[in-house]
Amino acid sequence: MMSMPVDGRDVEPFDVVDHLVVASNDLDQGVRSIRGLLGCGPGPGGRHPDWGTHNALLGLGGSTYLEVIAPDPESLLESADRPAVFTKPGSGLINGWVAVHRDIPAALSVADAMGHPLGAPINGRRSLPDGRELSWTLTDPHARHFDGLAPILIDWGHSPHPAASAPAGCRLVDFRLQHPDPGALTAFLGALEVPVVVEQGEVPLIMASIEGPNGLVTLT
Repeated sequence: MMSMPVDGRDVEPFDVVDHLVVASNDLDQGVRSIRGLLGCGPGPGGRHPDWGTHNALLGLGGSTYLEVIAPDPESLLESADRPAVFTKPGSGLINGWVAVHRDIPAALSVADAMGHPLGAPINGRRSLPDGRELSWTLTDPHARHFDGLAPILIDWGHSPHPAASAPAGCRLVDFRLQHPDPGALTAFLGALEVPVVVEQGEVPLIMASIEGPNGLVTLT
């Protein structure tokens, strides 16, 4: 796979992938589905009170992981207030993706100028079982562009990355997008400094090839 220059660095197209979002109606069911497909089982993550969700995580090598996320049955949040990317399964398995970004305010300005606003930045945090705290800044998950193929952007700051403590055994080996207007999506991602391959296709798709105990599996 050909690398792309970003800030003078050679970056593999999937190196910017922080995590893949697999939304499920039920967390346990979603975890079983991923384990059956890949041969690797996601482990417990945590709860997100502001979104009414809970999750499980699977490491994909380096600072990348797969997140199975579902509505939290203990949350009293109304369904309309829960981001669809986290709670409503799409036409395929992967419902969205999150890209790591070192300068979210700058990215927001660029997105606004291009007519695809990503909303105000959101600061979140949650405690890990060992007492450490995760904190992050991300763009509004309610903002969806290019049929949901534009990523949510995240900056973990100085927090330990969740991939480091997630169950291992699988590895992301390829990541690309498919869209009816690949030129427009490529231009948008390039302006955000998120280099990802976008292919022509009638149906918008997020495609991730993952190697694990069950061999090479491509999730869409």
